[in-house]
Amino acid sequence: MKAAWLREDAILDGTPERFIEDIREKYGASPGSERDKERRDKMATGFMKMLTELGRMLDEETALRTRVKEVLADTDSDQPLDTEDRAALRKLTRDLRTFRAELISPQEMNSQVPWWKEVVGEESALIAAQIFQALYRDKRDIKRSDAVDFIHAMYLPHTDLWRGDKAFSDLLIKHKVDLSDRIVPTLAELPRRIDAEIARLRQT
Repeated sequence: MKAAWLREDAILDGTPERFIEDIREKYGASPGSERDKERRDKMATGFMKMLTELGRMLDEETALRTRVKEVLADTDSDQPLDTEDRAALRKLTRDLRTFRAELISPQEMNSQVPWWKEVVGEESALIAAQIFQALYRDKRDIKRSDAVDFIHAMYLPHTDLWRGDKAFSDLLIKHKVDLSDRIVPTLAELPRRIDAEIARLRQT
């Protein structure tokens, strides 16, 4: 059954733009000012820059640790390492491991970016850090739209069920981001999940 306030020709037309325009017309929502668009672009640019920087630091740490391991294993060099040099390189390896552990720790990342907590709260801030780690581990190309999905995911602690972009939802589930059990990965699954959630709440 079609919603009464939607023109039938708009539904049959099949274009998302026409459908969204009807919703805006019904509720008096504007498509967004130039300032709003600038804010979204700035947010997307900042998001991509932060993620790129995280990836760069982790990749450089891996390359340096690999090189140190090779030097320590090289016993045929014309200038073999003395005891002091070996001790220094082993300490460097330990320091690099500590550095990496801190970089890939959502809790540590969260502590390094305190304004996340101030803006979205502690639970959402931790999820933000986990998403950064998930995106790095997934090694997929980062899209500007990921920034919007990233902000959308900040609502996870404040919902019973969460529905978002399919690819982004799959990413959160795959990497077991906190509260990922609340994610509904497909639109077709949503009615069943809503019924199940209503039944659960009635039992509490």
